Amino acid sequence: MEDFKLLILWAVSPLIIVIVAQVAGWTLYRVSGRRRSGLWLIASSLIFLVICSLPVLTYESNRAREYVYEPLDLKEGLDPAGAVLVVVMGTGYNPDPVLPQNSRVSGTAHARFIEAVRIYRARPEARLLVSIANIEADPNLKREFLDEMIALFDLDPKRVSLITEAESTEDEARLAAESLREGEQVVIASSAGHMPRAMLTFAKEGLSPVAAPCDFHHPRPGSPRDETWKQWLPSSGGISSTHQFFCESLASLWQVLKPN
Repeated sequence: MEDFKLLILWAVSPLIIVIVAQVAGWTLYRVSGRRRSGLWLIASSLIFLVICSLPVLTYESNRAREYVYEPLDLKEGLDPAGAVLVVVMGTGYNPDPVLPQNSRVSGTAHARFIEAVRIYRARPEARLLVSIANIEADPNLKREFLDEMIALFDLDPKRVSLITEAESTEDEARLAAESLREGEQVVIASSAGHMPRAMLTFAKEGLSPVAAPCDFHHPRPGSPRDETWKQWLPSSGGISSTHQFFCESLASLWQVLKPN
């Protein structure tokens, strides 16, 4: 099922859609002799690509998703009397032995881990539950990566646990529920754009999570970097924004429609 989901997310890329349409269009034009249909498909797919390259079409939707939850206020956002379990949502792990350990995960993974460490530093009783994706990677290599992160940030190894087998947010929520101790408050450290789905998934698992969003890709409305005129310029970032919009919309729809 996870492989099928990845295939669907790959297929909704604007570039993949345009490439398929271009191949079909040129096939109609050159092979089948249906030149008018072929030219129409070729031209319309190029217009579709230009439209998808405009950030303005999906920018506000993607930005609104990132700011559903405010950054975590360490003084006001947590129960002052309770223990905390910070779940660090997983991203892919690259087992390439040539790379140093801290280069085997993405910047997204580092942003999530650093946000978790921020909470860890503020709460002496906090525990970290770190998920590292890529089910095919050797769990021992993932353990080595986490051990290096523990050493780099001078953390207590007894307060940091590892999830190696999760393939989805649903798996992470289930494993977090199994790891939860009595009286602990669950905090999710994840990318801001992923946070709404993560919160819903953890709530379905019977948890009452607190959001700790990080890895913001869009400037806050009204902030100094909020330059709206750039949203009207075609760019590769616009294509990426459209792809993100398609992926999050499909993932959210699946989350609503799938059987429990």
